[in-house]
Amino acid sequence: MLRHMRTTIVLEDDLSLEIERIAEERKTTRKQVIDELLRRGLASESPPERPMVRTVPRDLGACRIPNLDNISEVQSTMTS
Repeated sequence: MLRHMRTTIVLEDDLSLEIERIAEERKTTRKQVIDELLRRGLASESPPERPMVRTVPRDLGACRIPNLDNISEVQSTMTS
């Protein structure tokens, strides 16, 4: 479903003159120029690139607790 929204924007004088100039040059309306410029601006907005994170594997040795299923075995290993 296509929806339209009417809104009022306040532009700086230089932007208004530039939009008017472009509209006259292209023989189109200010609305069409503003729509196109907004679409281009929004399309160029992308989330900032996140740096790639690499992890380096390390050998931590053998597990000091042989069996985590047996709690008494785990407790006896921790007190030894």
